[in-house]
Amino acid sequence: MMDLGEKRNRISILPPPYSTMPSFQNPNRDIRLLVSAGERSGDLRAAGLIRELTPLVNGINLKGLGGDALGQLGLKSEYDLRRLSVVGFVEVIKHLPFFAGVMKRMEQLMDEWKPDRLLLVDYPGFNLRLARKASKRGIPVTYYISPQIWAWGAGRIKRIKSSIDQMLVLFQFEEALYRSAGVSVEYVGHPLVDEVVAHESGEILRDKLGLAREQPILGLLPGSRMQEVKRHLPALAEAAHMVPAFTPVVGLAPEVDKAIIEELGLHATGDIYTLLASATCAVIASGTATLEAALLGTPMVVVYRTNPLSALLAKKLIRIPYVAMANVVAGRMIVPEYLQDRFTPTNVAHAVQELVNSPDRVAAMKTELGIVARVLGAGGASRRAAAAVASRLL
Repeated sequence: MMDLGEKRNRISILPPPYSTMPSFQNPNRDIRLLVSAGERSGDLRAAGLIRELTPLVNGINLKGLGGDALGQLGLKSEYDLRRLSVVGFVEVIKHLPFFAGVMKRMEQLMDEWKPDRLLLVDYPGFNLRLARKASKRGIPVTYYISPQIWAWGAGRIKRIKSSIDQMLVLFQFEEALYRSAGVSVEYVGHPLVDEVVAHESGEILRDKLGLAREQPILGLLPGSRMQEVKRHLPALAEAAHMVPAFTPVVGLAPEVDKAIIEELGLHATGDIYTLLASATCAVIASGTATLEAALLGTPMVVVYRTNPLSALLAKKLIRIPYVAMANVVAGRMIVPEYLQDRFTPTNVAHAVQELVNSPDRVAAMKTELGIVARVLGAGGASRRAAAAVASRLL
């Protein structure tokens, strides 16, 4: 297994985004693309790819699983994304009958609709099983945003090789790992590089929230799933009250019920990138948001809490010392992590105070986050991914 810290700071030079690409014409009918994106981040990444794919092929029909972003491109999801977004071993087990029904429906679509290709995006617990179902039917499979086999479940790579004919990865170290195992893989870079930008100024955000323009903000990002928000936000709110110099503002994912924010009496915004860019510091549930904060240079403290049994199983399976993607990409601990029992309001408040009261620590963290941002690659990831898929649709 590759040392994830090895040469992590070497900046990869990706080919530039394609300015012109030939169309891949199918003279008989539109391309049928079956999509499985079971979480909000996957929905956004899939939509970015398909948006870039549309000019490259004669026409695309979409079916499968997704959310609002894919819905805007014509996908009518077979199931509501909120029901699909379940995280944690124990939590998934509780929903096994539901997911068995989802799998059966996707198999039915494969048999009746006969797609030209299956596009899987992240969501490995479900998607790796779906890939095997497709492979047995002779349906080619593209997997975009690969399973984190470098963190746990390295044995899955044999199944990946046998059922997935095209792997598109976001990190260069993943490309080397898959290639050494004989998997057909292409490194396309991270789409967040193009997507993460503040949409408004911090002054406008404060005006909308009714805050003084000089008021320092503590960003709270409890997660994009409702189960995460319920588990994390009360403790985050309590921690924020222990740091009275800052006004806490919650970054609210579209799927989250606003009632829980109102019950806690917190300010909230759906413009997460402007919030991160405007915040002095942020407390973030581990996930994609740590990379978004890195791209914006926002100092952060990372937290996460899940079912104790799920956490115990994860501890036995996960083979890397970090959970925050910013730390994984850096190959070392650059942002503090407070997980499970260590995630308490007192610990979080103390970590925030220690950070914001030390200009040297803030400057050092911002430097490290800048390195992470550069390692994420050049822009144009969605376009490169689309071109790779188009090349398989000849």
